Amino acid sequence: MTTIKRTGTHLSKLITTIFGLAILASLTAQPASATIYQFAIPVSSLLTAITSAVPSAPDKYAFYDVFIRASDPTDGGVGVFMTSPYNVNGTPYNTPAPSVDAWTDVVNGTNTYNDGIFAPGDGFLSIHFTAAAGITRNPLLTTNTAAITNTKVIDGKIAENINTTYPNATFMVFISSPGSYVGQAVQLEFYAVAYKFNDVAWSGATPTKGSVFSGNFTEVAQLTPEPISVVMTGGGMLLLAIAGIRRKRHIK
Repeated sequence: MTTIKRTGTHLSKLITTIFGLAILASLTAQPASATIYQFAIPVSSLLTAITSAVPSAPDKYAFYDVFIRASDPTDGGVGVFMTSPYNVNGTPYNTPAPSVDAWTDVVNGTNTYNDGIFAPGDGFLSIHFTAAAGITRNPLLTTNTAAITNTKVIDGKIAENINTTYPNATFMVFISSPGSYVGQAVQLEFYAVAYKFNDVAWSGATPTKGSVFSGNFTEVAQLTPEPISVVMTGGGMLLLAIAGIRRKRHIK
């Protein structure tokens, strides 16, 4: 009986220690000064926002670079502005059937939520979406569905309209900010760089590159799912094992 009582005491101390470690891990898993928010932007919504910034004949343009960031109050607009400073990160646009002919974000930083670069003529860090390296086609964002065919070659590659090829695609944007924005329509700023063609049929000479349009749109901020702490997971498994051992002893 004496041995059993001592074992129970040791188990109680072990359980207390595990819970203490679990609480400590939960407090240190994410810095209290910042929260990571995710924005799921449908490719169709992004294209609508971009072409709304084109003053006329949007079918003459095909966008190959897009920069996205949180809007600053100096940009104007009526949406919610995220507290600065913030860090940014993007992921390849999400498709039902991933293709090698995809866009991805261009990483230019040293940690997960700080790969921002500067858009043309802008002084704020942005996420840069563009064609992934080594792809076989030239993926573009454009409203001109008639001009892009299986034989249309632009910059040495067959053009592909990702708006029609992957109509359900989503651009994922992550922004780390000290403010509280869950469920709020946060204003985002974009800079889009395009080819410009002579006409809507995209005939004639090679298009000019470098036409830049900017504007903003709103997207609802969501919390980024956090991975379960290793300490908490291991602690939980150990508790289950201890519970099983104690149950067996009671049965005996």
